[in-house]
Amino acid sequence: MKFIKSFVLLLFIGVVVIFIIQNLELVVLNFVVWKAELSLSIVSLSFYILGALSGGIVFSMLKKLSSNSSKKDTNY
Repeated sequence: MKFIKSFVLLLFIGVVVIFIIQNLELVVLNFVVWKAELSLSIVSLSFYILGALSGGIVFSMLKKLSSNSSKKDTNY
């Protein structure tokens, strides 16, 4: 099982490296008065990580709300 996990991790890292190499062109990001010129791969990976973090936070909040509501139902 450890071999399979290591293989999947190495495969994922390889795909990420290929993605970075193939997407080195620069893109311009504008936000209100802020302007940045970054590579497409860095922008994509940054938004992927931010999305995973925000999704994890929302999931943990929903889980906590659901556990709190079930505790209230059992405490008469």
